[in-house]
Amino acid sequence: MHSEMKKLISVPLLIKTLKISSKPVVAFFLFNTVMVGMHWTNVVNLMVTNTVFHFFVHSIMLLISLNMWIPVIGFNDEIKSLSQAGKIGYMFLQSLLPTIPASFLTFGTEPIYSAYLLRENIFNVSIVNDQTLAGLVLKLGGGVIIWLTILIIWLNWYKEEKTFDDVVRNNSVDYN
Repeated sequence: MHSEMKKLISVPLLIKTLKISSKPVVAFFLFNTVMVGMHWTNVVNLMVTNTVFHFFVHSIMLLISLNMWIPVIGFNDEIKSLSQAGKIGYMFLQSLLPTIPASFLTFGTEPIYSAYLLRENIFNVSIVNDQTLAGLVLKLGGGVIIWLTILIIWLNWYKEEKTFDDVVRNNSVDYN
């Protein structure tokens, strides 16, 4: 990493905060609490009617989402990533909870959020169809990202283990 970038992200308060917030269990609960919380009816209705609150909630979600990835990619020498198996388990667990709001949105037969009843339909898409599409994007879009990440981690892990096995096999002495 470039030395200027290291200086930028090596703020002591940031590092102290990330040492706590990026622990896998903490990151998991922070992300999923915010993810589910920002889909509660009262929260969405307020976001639709209050742009400052909308900006605030999405800013928090952005920061928490970035924090959610730290156990997978690491941050610096002090805040390291999980083992390959740990990364896969962590990402699998991250794929589960977003199913709850996604299923309510996808399979709802009437609008969940009353604030959208007061809004004009965009592109002539009904509120229920828009809600269904949002649920599908939430689950399938996020799911594709998470499961592709799991696949990449697994393939890299396999490659590392195969390389290690090949080195051990080639360097071993046959005593027969």
